[in-house]
Amino acid sequence: MASAANGKLSLPTSAVLKRRALISSLISRASGFAVANGSVPSIPVTNIALDRLAPAEVETLAEHVAGRPLPPEVTAQIVAKTDGVPLFVEELTKTVLESGLLIERPRGWHLDGPLPPFAIPATLQDSLAARLDRLAPVKEIAQIGAAIGREFSYPLLRAVAGRDEPALRAALAQLEEAELLFRSGMPPDARYTFKRALVQDTPFAIQPACLGNRSSRRPTPPGC
Repeated sequence: MASAANGKLSLPTSAVLKRRALISSLISRASGFAVANGSVPSIPVTNIALDRLAPAEVETLAEHVAGRPLPPEVTAQIVAKTDGVPLFVEELTKTVLESGLLIERPRGWHLDGPLPPFAIPATLQDSLAARLDRLAPVKEIAQIGAAIGREFSYPLLRAVAGRDEPALRAALAQLEEAELLFRSGMPPDARYTFKRALVQDTPFAIQPACLGNRSSRRPTPPGC
């Protein structure tokens, strides 16, 4: 059962995971409608007000995303930097897992040496940018897609990117696997949607000017 302490509601582990599953389900369903119809249909909507997660709930969510226990010093930084925001907890945990700082062992994750002072990003956008940087071979595809919009079709991306079919499909598959993109349908008729608006904003904000010009048909600056 839930218990109150210092005016705050303390939820058991199962409730935290159920709450996260509900949020993920609602987001996925909304994204599916947007991809299929071009806009979210007019349907009854229930607003669910959620407070920031308590530190114990952040630890539970981070461990759930990681699949096994994290080192205490890593968990402490995730708790300190995410301020109880579920999206940030999820993305920051993934950033740490992809960073190469941890070694997977049967009983949990362990640090491969001392934790560097600035190894864990301080903001959600920095965390997403770090994840994109580690996807260097496919980062340009994410940037081109971001310049097109929150949603884009496979034919349009192929025309703008100028990549051959195998390379383009492999790049998109990597972005899907990293859970940065959702796909509806199969290439060449597929449509793609960035998981969240901020996921689209991040590659768009860090892309070179020549990529933005290439996808928007503006004159190309010298050197691009």
